[in-house]
Amino acid sequence: MEETARALDQSEVFKAYRPIRQPISLRMDPLDLSMARRIARRKGLPFTQLMSMWLHEKITQEKAAAGKDR
Repeated sequence: MEETARALDQSEVFKAYRPIRQPISLRMDPLDLSMARRIARRKGLPFTQLMSMWLHEKITQEKAAAGKDR
């Protein structure tokens, strides 16, 4: 245990660098926006984070589907 504690004390923190996020402007139907806000509130997330997560999920799905078509 002492050896593990010494190794942890001497180790460096891993840092993963990602590009800075870019803000965007988006026009949405007011009813869709209202529903997104409600869902985000129910999940305990900021609605912009929820929208970002959904967009990322959809892009991942589309990339996978495009890979299957080839």
